[in-house]
Order: sequence, then structure tokens, then C-alpha cells
Amino acid sequence: MTTTPIGIETWHGESSRSDASCPDGEIRITVVFTTRKGTQAALRTAGSLAKGLGARLRLVSAFEVPLPFPLDKPPVLLEVLEQRHVNMVKESGVEAEEVEIDLFLCPDQKACLQDALKENSLVVVGGRPRRWWNRARRIERWLSRMGKQVVFVTE
Repeated sequence: MTTTPIGIETWHGESSRSDASCPDGEIRITVVFTTRKGTQAALRTAGSLAKGLGARLRLVSAFEVPLPFPLDKPPVLLEVLEQRHVNMVKESGVEAEEVEIDLFLCPDQKACLQDALKENSLVVVGGRPRRWWNRARRIERWLSRMGKQVVFVTE
């Protein structure tokens, strides 16, 4: 069994693991977690893009910890989150060892994502092909307004 590098970090306003830490000249395609099916579709598309561009893949999941809980003690076991993300990557058909998984525990998902992605990031978001009230579509539009290059993929 191959292992996938997983970074779990509690976010307090600035992340040490961002697209900005990618070496100069190297292309990184980031998939933002939305739903299981949507993220798997985004991973498949990002995997195809990455092969064509010689890019690295990164899956970013900002898990919002409810206010009553401290960030270092979320209401879900970290091992469960880790395994869920590793399984999602494997089920997508993308080579698991080619995907860097970053799980952020944060009080504010949007602020965390904004910090984790540099301005010109190439981001792939997957979700259902619904109207504007779809959560994945809202994330896509929000990231676009933040200056990210966003590709939306339907599940």
C-alpha cells in the first residue's frame, strides 16, 4: 500500500502550507473539497490536466470546526478524516502517491482557503450541475472573485 502525504494543520490566520510554497516554475493544480462525488470528479479532471502539464496535484480540505470546540479537538476523529480523504483519492482513479492532501482545521473555511491558495492558483472544484444555490457553485464563484483560476467540473 502506498502512502499519501497528509498534512493536518490547525489554522489560526496564516498557513505554512500554501500554493506559495510550491517551488518556482512548478505548476500545481489544487482541488478544493466540496462533496465526495464532486471532489472525485474534480480529482479525475485535475489528474488529466496534471499529466498534460507536468503539474503536481494538491487536495485541500478546510474542515470548519464549530465554535464550541477547540481547533485541536474537533468533533470528528482526525484518523477518520484522513482515511476518508485517502479513500476518496484512490476511488477517483488518480495515483494516490501523486496527490498531496492538506486538511485544515479552522474556525473560518473561507479565510482558511484564501490563505491556503495563492492569488493565481489553478483550482478545480467539483459539484452538481445545479443553479446558484449549490454550495460547490458558491465556492467556485467566491474563489473566482478572489483571483483564482477556477475550473468547475460536474459530478
